[in-house]
Amino acid sequence: MTSKQKSFFETALIAKHFGFEIGDAYPVTKDDIKAVKAAQKEVGYLDDNLFPMEEALSTLRNYKEELGKESIEPKLMYFEGSATGSHKKRRKKVGEEIINLHILNIPKSIAEALLIKTAVTMLAENGVKNVCVKINNIGGKEAQTAFLREATAHYRKNINNMTVNCRQYFKDGVHTLTKKGKNQCSLVHEEAPRTMDFLGDETRKHFGEVIEFMETMGIQYEIDSFVLGDQNYSTHTVFEIVDLDSKKVVAAGSRYNMLYKKIGTRKEIPAIGAVVNIPKPKNTTLKALKKVDDSKVFFMQLGYVAKLNSIRIIDDLRKEGIAIKHKIYRDRLTSQISASKKTKSEHIIITGQKEALEGTIIFKDKESKSQSVIELNSLAKVLRALK
Repeated sequence: MTSKQKSFFETALIAKHFGFEIGDAYPVTKDDIKAVKAAQKEVGYLDDNLFPMEEALSTLRNYKEELGKESIEPKLMYFEGSATGSHKKRRKKVGEEIINLHILNIPKSIAEALLIKTAVTMLAENGVKNVCVKINNIGGKEAQTAFLREATAHYRKNINNMTVNCRQYFKDGVHTLTKKGKNQCSLVHEEAPRTMDFLGDETRKHFGEVIEFMETMGIQYEIDSFVLGDQNYSTHTVFEIVDLDSKKVVAAGSRYNMLYKKIGTRKEIPAIGAVVNIPKPKNTTLKALKKVDDSKVFFMQLGYVAKLNSIRIIDDLRKEGIAIKHKIYRDRLTSQISASKKTKSEHIIITGQKEALEGTIIFKDKESKSQSVIELNSLAKVLRALK
């Protein structure tokens, strides 16, 4: 939390419940802009719905500098508005505020699940409830190269069957044609290659887990091959959240795993970010945010099935006004226990595969060293009674 701001939007409180740190964006430097311009010489397509490339680069650079060589602790970031020094074209729409979410150093599908759930919840709590997540996976460098080669050949072969507008879009590349001409030349698009035709087994498995998370959370989604992200930095999972009432894109997100390596470093940093456009959000106070930090309850999960249900449990408690601490992106119980000790939690709740299937949860009290199994539908009542 920074001292500059005395209040944040209520969206910050939602993000806090899901484990995000609340603060300001890292400022974009001239060197960031220079690196971005050099990288963008190869491909020119920019997606205005997504965060600027220089903001993502600044986020990765500062994160790496903070980590040094001693730690690989993931980071979940929330900030409002544009980063200082970011390009001038990015501006909020009338009556809306820009919310930014970034998750760094979590390669697994839980990152997408947390990001999408947080974005959808923010929108719903601010009146945008009828949404659909249009999602796709574009793979890494090899998959993207293969897709662009095959897609370019397909459209070039069918150029005479395309409208004047589509031909013009195609001059700027497949991304522009797909983005601006998706409602035209439907027969040509229908027979075109799809990014997921070129994915490897591990990427397919990852994407399948993302879909399973959304189904478990009850989020409406559609696999949309026309969602390709930003050609300059997007990799793997890309998505847009569409307001089905207004038909507008109200949020957009993308993995950018290869961005840090693209500017000359040796190692990739797994990362995913999103921009959420919130209509006239109310403010919250630092006191309300601190209440989440002061929670004495730590939530642990063990196993894939338990992880699937974890986000729903966290959200159900949030709706009841109950904050809990967690590191649900961690797999090992030992690392979660270590995290709970650092937070000085007095109570622990645990769900494993058995509990997830039975609709129960284990409740532990550190002081009395007692342990009990309670029904999930009684959890809020039990936690509310704690002193």
